[in-house]
Amino acid sequence: MGAGITPVCVEFMDNASVQCVEGFLREKLPHSNDGYYVIVQIAGDSEELLEDQCVLIDEMATENGAMEVLVADPAVIWKARKAYAEADRARSLVFSMEDLVVPMSHIPEAVEKIAELGEKYKVAIHCAGHSGDGNIHANILKDQYSEEEWEKILPAVQAEIYEMVYSLGGKLSGEHGIGYKRVHLMDKYANPVELDMMKAIKKALDPNLIMNPGKVIAVD
Repeated sequence: MGAGITPVCVEFMDNASVQCVEGFLREKLPHSNDGYYVIVQIAGDSEELLEDQCVLIDEMATENGAMEVLVADPAVIWKARKAYAEADRARSLVFSMEDLVVPMSHIPEAVEKIAELGEKYKVAIHCAGHSGDGNIHANILKDQYSEEEWEKILPAVQAEIYEMVYSLGGKLSGEHGIGYKRVHLMDKYANPVELDMMKAIKKALDPNLIMNPGKVIAVD
């Protein structure tokens, strides 16, 4: 964006996600054994403008270590991106979908650290998300683990992921919300001033605590 490009959207998939989707769709995807996908969709008023933006994207991507820059078939690439969660579900019916957000400049570091945690705990974690706003969807797959093993592994992995995300200036959720799943984490991770403000607003607008009880924040 700083180079004069205003993309419609910027998405990413880590390599584990690309390979999982490729197997699920049974369709060969470009460079599926290499690095991550960064999908940039652009729009313009003329073909010339689009070509100029493609050149700029190519130059920036190459300077930052891209293996190849492709003008991909939109139908193919978006089919792959949209199949991310479905492919994970086909592999492991049980998985935890984390909805993390970090400053955009920290996405590579966060995804790399998540991969390291996957290796540490011997659990598959597939990441994809929205590079344009820092939102990282990290699916932690149960795979072959028993319920007893999963109940030990998942909280340990989540705790390290959340600590890492906050160390990078991120938050528990960027898109899907806190809901029931993360409400117990708010006191530990949320900014105390922000949390007190949220509770005050909740009490003012819902003094009887009847609207969406038990979600987002715990109010006494």
